[in-house]
Amino acid sequence: MGLMWLWVLIAAVLCGLALTIWGLWWLWCKVAGIGERLEGLLGRLDELAGIVEGIDPDRLDGPVGHASDKA
Repeated sequence: MGLMWLWVLIAAVLCGLALTIWGLWWLWCKVAGIGERLEGLLGRLDELAGIVEGIDPDRLDGPVGHASDKA
C-alpha cells in the first residue's frame, strides 16, 4: 500500500501525456483545414480580381439601362 501513490502518479502522467498528444493532433487537423479553406478563398479572390480588372470604368459613367433597351 506504500507505493500506491507512485502508481497513481504514473497513471496520471501517462493519461496527461496521452491527452496532450491527442489535443495537439486535433489542433493540427483544424489548422490544416483552415489553411485549405484559405487557399480556396484566395484562389476565388484572384478570379474576382481578374474580372474586376476587365471592367471599363468609363462605360460605368453612362445612363443605366438594360441590353434589351438598346434593341
